[in-house]
Amino acid sequence: MAAMIEALTANPYRTAFYTLLALPLLATVKVLVHYVISLQFSAAALRRKVDGKNVVITGGSKGLGKGIARVLVESGANVTLVARGVESLKEAQKELQAIAAKGRQVHIQPIDLSNADKVIDGVRLIRKAMGKIDWVIHNAGTANPGFVADQLDQEIDSMIEHNLLSGAYVVKALVATAKEIAEDKKVPAGGRTWAISGLSQAAQEEMPTKLVFVGSVCSVLSFIGFAGYSASKYGQRGFCDGLRSEFKPLGIDVHLFLPANMDTPGFAVEGETKPQITKQIEGTLQTVSPEAAAKALFAGILSDRYLISNDILGELARVGAQGGVVRPNIITETIAAPIIFIAFSIWVILTDIEIKSFSRQRQNRKQTRTRSQTDVLQAAPLFSDSISSIVDSS
Repeated sequence: MAAMIEALTANPYRTAFYTLLALPLLATVKVLVHYVISLQFSAAALRRKVDGKNVVITGGSKGLGKGIARVLVESGANVTLVARGVESLKEAQKELQAIAAKGRQVHIQPIDLSNADKVIDGVRLIRKAMGKIDWVIHNAGTANPGFVADQLDQEIDSMIEHNLLSGAYVVKALVATAKEIAEDKKVPAGGRTWAISGLSQAAQEEMPTKLVFVGSVCSVLSFIGFAGYSASKYGQRGFCDGLRSEFKPLGIDVHLFLPANMDTPGFAVEGETKPQITKQIEGTLQTVSPEAAAKALFAGILSDRYLISNDILGELARVGAQGGVVRPNIITETIAAPIIFIAFSIWVILTDIEIKSFSRQRQNRKQTRTRSQTDVLQAAPLFSDSISSIVDSS
């Protein structure tokens, strides 16, 4: 060991080279270690945050939304589940109310989130039922993977409507109801009337203190089969980036969750339209339960992360595509950037090779089938002539 150290220090250029090589590697390891630590969910810490709070969850009747609601109910929160289907809402309400602590309530509110006016009406009803809303978790969304050439216009429009516009409608509804309540209080002139981001201080006090949006790894990474879906999720990410900056002075925290594949009814439906090459690139990635994903989300919130991932690939993608928002560890992630960028560049090259190979295989199979059909058609007259000759000779 001493000899190795002496050899390195004897040549300053070699020392500098190995240092420059080692630092990004060590920083990458530190990023991953820091990430694993941030994933440690503390039920006690979450309970201190949400006990007695009023939380609204869109898309809360099944899948991740219900998993999030379960964790919150177990932590002592009052929750309101929002979805379109009344029956599924009632089933989820019954299941969650059974595990709720004494005095805690599980409300439901059917809302069509694709209609801005109905969202405002629904938020008004929620305010009347549960009072001030403390947290909003916007989980509602849809995924319809497929080739752009094969997708109908309404499929892409639907994903943009459900994944991007619905979140904007929810925020607009929260702002509208906050302004209405502030006006009803008739704040005296000269009182709390100064405004930031279009909201008087009286209206600010009626806003939730936390807005959480559920995106996807496809909010920061896209490839074949996910063009339409990623368009909606990248748009959502841009909306959240701007919202985080705009609402920060108001004391409102914004978070964006980037979950990987989850074992949910929505993921099963997604698989029905997902192209084979998309499945091939995804490989044998394991799915996680909605409850496990929910705990990863809350661990990130408790760690005060803006972009929150729940697996290693998602975390590396997050580091590589953080953009102009705050990072959990600026210096470490900056030093680790070369390794992460190189790794993703290699991934892109390998993915492109895999897509070209898949395309060639499909083309070869098509040509083989065409040749087989041609051979059959060419052989048919010869076979017919042979039969005729046999019949004539007999």
